[in-house]
Amino acid sequence: MITAVGLLSYFTTNGIKILGVEMSGIIALLVYAIIQGHYNWYNLSPQAKATVGITIEFLGKTAEAAVYAYIGLSLYTSIPGFWSFTFIGWQMLIICGGRVIGVIFTFYAFRLCFRK
Repeated sequence: MITAVGLLSYFTTNGIKILGVEMSGIIALLVYAIIQGHYNWYNLSPQAKATVGITIEFLGKTAEAAVYAYIGLSLYTSIPGFWSFTFIGWQMLIICGGRVIGVIFTFYAFRLCFRK
Protein backbone atom coordinates (compact mmCIF):
# COMPACT_ATOMS: atom_id res chain seq x y z
CA MET A 1 0.00 0.00 0.00
CA ILE A 2 2.77 2.42 0.95
CA THR A 3 4.64 1.77 -2.30
CA ALA A 4 1.45 2.31 -4.27
CA VAL A 5 0.93 5.72 -2.66
CA GLY A 6 4.53 6.69 -3.45
CA LEU A 7 4.09 5.66 -7.07
CA LEU A 8 0.77 7.47 -7.16
CA SER A 9 2.48 10.72 -6.11
CA TYR A 10 5.12 10.21 -8.81
CA PHE A 11 2.62 9.48 -11.56
CA THR A 12 0.34 12.31 -10.45
CA THR A 13 3.10 14.87 -10.82
CA ASN A 14 4.03 13.47 -14.21
CA GLY A 15 0.37 13.57 -15.24
CA ILE A 16 0.13 17.21 -14.23
CA LYS A 17 3.16 17.90 -16.42
CA ILE A 18 1.02 16.95 -19.42
CA LEU A 19 -1.50 19.66 -18.51
CA GLY A 20 1.20 22.33 -18.71
CA VAL A 21 2.24 22.65 -15.07
CA GLU A 22 5.86 21.65 -14.50
CA MET A 23 6.29 19.46 -11.40
CA SER A 24 9.04 16.99 -10.67
CA GLY A 25 8.21 13.38 -9.92
CA ILE A 26 11.55 12.91 -8.14
CA ILE A 27 10.80 15.79 -5.77
CA ALA A 28 7.36 14.32 -5.15
CA LEU A 29 8.96 11.00 -4.16
CA LEU A 30 11.47 12.79 -1.94
CA VAL A 31 8.75 14.75 -0.12
CA TYR A 32 6.62 11.62 0.24
CA ALA A 33 9.58 9.66 1.66
CA ILE A 34 10.40 12.39 4.18
CA ILE A 35 6.80 12.63 5.38
CA GLN A 36 6.38 8.85 5.49
CA GLY A 37 9.72 8.47 7.30
CA HIS A 38 8.67 10.84 10.06
CA TYR A 39 5.33 9.09 10.39
CA ASN A 40 6.86 5.61 10.53
CA TRP A 41 9.67 6.55 12.94
CA TYR A 42 7.28 7.44 15.74
CA ASN A 43 5.25 4.25 15.22
CA LEU A 44 8.21 1.86 15.50
CA SER A 45 9.19 -0.07 18.58
CA PRO A 46 12.59 0.66 20.19
CA GLN A 47 13.99 -2.59 18.78
CA ALA A 48 12.80 -1.69 15.28
CA LYS A 49 14.35 1.80 15.58
CA ALA A 50 17.71 0.25 16.50
CA THR A 51 17.43 -2.25 13.65
CA VAL A 52 16.55 0.44 11.13
CA GLY A 53 19.45 2.61 12.28
CA ILE A 54 21.96 -0.24 11.95
CA THR A 55 20.56 -1.34 8.59
CA ILE A 56 20.64 2.16 7.11
CA GLU A 57 24.19 2.69 8.37
CA PHE A 58 25.24 -0.64 6.82
CA LEU A 59 23.61 0.20 3.49
CA GLY A 60 25.24 3.65 3.46
CA LYS A 61 28.71 2.24 4.11
CA THR A 62 28.16 -0.46 1.48
CA ALA A 63 27.08 2.12 -1.10
CA GLU A 64 30.08 4.31 -0.25
CA ALA A 65 32.45 1.35 -0.63
CA ALA A 66 30.86 0.47 -3.97
CA VAL A 67 31.30 4.03 -5.25
CA TYR A 68 34.95 4.14 -4.20
CA ALA A 69 35.59 0.70 -5.71
CA TYR A 70 33.97 1.78 -8.98
CA ILE A 71 36.00 4.99 -9.10
CA GLY A 72 39.20 3.06 -8.40
CA LEU A 73 38.49 0.46 -11.05
CA SER A 74 37.48 3.03 -13.64
CA LEU A 75 40.66 5.01 -12.99
CA TYR A 76 42.74 1.87 -13.38
CA THR A 77 41.08 0.98 -16.70
CA SER A 78 41.18 4.53 -18.09
CA ILE A 79 44.98 4.85 -17.82
CA PRO A 80 46.25 1.32 -18.45
CA GLY A 81 50.02 1.79 -18.59
CA PHE A 82 50.72 5.28 -17.27
CA TRP A 83 51.36 5.93 -13.59
CA SER A 84 52.68 9.32 -12.56
CA PHE A 85 54.05 9.05 -9.06
CA THR A 86 54.56 12.82 -8.99
CA PHE A 87 50.88 13.33 -9.70
CA ILE A 88 49.90 10.78 -7.05
CA GLY A 89 52.21 12.44 -4.51
CA TRP A 90 50.79 15.91 -5.19
CA GLN A 91 47.24 14.60 -4.95
CA MET A 92 47.98 12.94 -1.61
CA LEU A 93 49.52 16.19 -0.34
CA ILE A 94 46.49 18.19 -1.47
CA ILE A 95 44.06 15.69 0.07
CA CYS A 96 45.90 15.54 3.41
CA GLY A 97 46.34 19.33 3.50
CA GLY A 98 42.67 19.89 2.73
CA ARG A 99 41.69 17.41 5.40
CA VAL A 100 43.84 19.16 8.03
CA ILE A 101 42.51 22.59 7.04
CA GLY A 102 38.91 21.30 7.09
CA VAL A 103 39.27 19.73 10.54
CA ILE A 104 40.94 22.81 12.00
CA PHE A 105 38.34 25.14 10.46
CA THR A 106 35.47 22.99 11.73
CA PHE A 107 37.01 22.79 15.21
CA TYR A 108 37.42 26.55 15.52
CA ALA A 109 34.00 27.25 13.98
CA PHE A 110 32.34 25.03 16.59
CA ARG A 111 34.49 26.54 19.29
CA LEU A 112 33.26 30.04 18.32
CA CYS A 113 29.63 28.90 18.29
CA PHE A 114 29.64 27.03 21.60
CA ARG A 115 31.60 29.14 24.05
CA LYS A 116 30.79 28.80 27.73
